[in-house]
Amino acid sequence: MTLTSQFVRMVATASRGYGQVARRAPLRVVYLDHSAMLSGGELALARLLPALDGVEPHVILAEDGPLAERLRTAAISFEVLPMASVARELRRDRIRAGRLPLGSVVVAAAYVVRLAGRLRRLRPDLVHTNSLKAAIYGGLAARLAGVPVVWHIRDRISEDYLPPAAVRLVRALGRWVPAGVIANSQSTLDTLGPLPCPTAVVPSPVDPALLDRYHPPRGDRPFTVAMVGRLAPWKGQRVFLEAFAKAFPGGMERALVVGGALFGEGDYERELFALTAQLGLTDRVEFTGNVDDVAAQLDRADVLVHASVIPEPFGLVVVVVDGCRAACHRSRRRWTGGGHHPRGRWAALPTGRRRHTRVNARQRTGREAYDGWSVGNEGAYDRRTICAE
Repeated sequence: MTLTSQFVRMVATASRGYGQVARRAPLRVVYLDHSAMLSGGELALARLLPALDGVEPHVILAEDGPLAERLRTAAISFEVLPMASVARELRRDRIRAGRLPLGSVVVAAAYVVRLAGRLRRLRPDLVHTNSLKAAIYGGLAARLAGVPVVWHIRDRISEDYLPPAAVRLVRALGRWVPAGVIANSQSTLDTLGPLPCPTAVVPSPVDPALLDRYHPPRGDRPFTVAMVGRLAPWKGQRVFLEAFAKAFPGGMERALVVGGALFGEGDYERELFALTAQLGLTDRVEFTGNVDDVAAQLDRADVLVHASVIPEPFGLVVVVVDGCRAACHRSRRRWTGGGHHPRGRWAALPTGRRRHTRVNARQRTGREAYDGWSVGNEGAYDRRTICAE
């Protein structure tokens, strides 16, 4: 039985009583997510559900989208209970004490009542929320319906990521709403503060097929530096582009930006396009947009940079790369890891044994890429260290 399955059964048993839950197998759990886009949390959910033991999952999404198609393909029961975009797409930077957008609050409150009614009809043993927004509206709806709820927290509840008012709100609700809390790392769990309910740390799953992939030969393509992640200011694509321009002001080197703008961050995407042109990199930088096969994009890269400007809650990209690193190690490629930047920027850099024809790119990237970046500490991001949490 998976750790997640064990935890939700424990919470359901504690909340509803052993006899009631023990007589019901499998455990009926409703999973909630405000988004149907394939971001990190949604990908983790899509990988988790088919692996659950002793759980009969049903997913309720607040919008239709690619995640719904993933669930349909995996034969996972789901439905779409639409939430108006004025509430579903409310950006965290608009949450201010005493200044919440009234329209969003009214729509969200109405949705909570609708969802509570749906939960009463479904009569699950447990509700499991998969996103921070779902934790709030889904937690309140579950309480109204008299169903215990587990929060699955995948974001750091701290002021470098959320406005202070949002931090206070989530921490306050965390002491009252959930019957249990799962976090994707110990550091994420710690940002919630003291909690009166059971807690567990369950790292986000990675597709094991990554370990057994065929890696095509490099061929004679240009030296390529890649960054993977949805386009968002805190992910650090701007840092990456500036670093690439500083390290490789001219030549044949290429940069690959893998990922797209998912949550109303189209303005940031346009800023990156403008910055690329300003730096004179239009012909040397490729933006892939959202892709399904990230590992195939990694096969195109000699160096992968992870440049988040604030601490990651889990860093799924680094773990995916670490999975590829094991496979690449078998194909006699060497990887190195970087450390935290003093201002929170950090990188994991895989490099091949080959030397670039014009310069030792490993040393050049580490020396000139961006102020304070460092290369070394081979194996610093060891899978056993990352997944120990």
